Amino acid sequence: MKVLIVSTTVPPFRGGIADTVRSIAERDPGNTIVLGPLDSTAGEHDRSAAWRTIRRPFFSLRMWPSWLPLVFAIRRLVKQEGIGAVIFAHYVPYVGMMSWLKRAGVRTIVYTHGLDTLTYTRSAVHRWWLRRALVGCDEVWANSRWTRQQLAPYCSPWRTRVVYPA
Repeated sequence: MKVLIVSTTVPPFRGGIADTVRSIAERDPGNTIVLGPLDSTAGEHDRSAAWRTIRRPFFSLRMWPSWLPLVFAIRRLVKQEGIGAVIFAHYVPYVGMMSWLKRAGVRTIVYTHGLDTLTYTRSAVHRWWLRRALVGCDEVWANSRWTRQQLAPYCSPWRTRVVYPA
């Protein structure tokens, strides 16, 4: 099954989410595509990586919502590449708008980090979006047991598992 990993921070950057993306992509590089934002300095890395990296503009100041270009890029790749699963390498509110992936038969996974959890549980609106997005995903991965515990009020523990970063 082909997997698309979506992240705003991807290799060649180092640390945190970028290392997590690298770790997941290295598990099955022949069937993995990484979708990241435009980066003029990443050409050499992208050409030498074992997995395929596609760079697209994620956000637009001319559209509302500003993340609409990302939705279009994901939709295009799912159709063109026969993607079977999309992994969002961190939680952000636009994940909740990806319910069309399930209707298209594509599995959705969100990999959550402690900062995601702390950032998006401060207000009632953010908690509502977090719950909506996580309930709509097939799986929720947490980078630690602490993060998994923090997610308990927002999604069922049987759908959440700890996947430690590399």
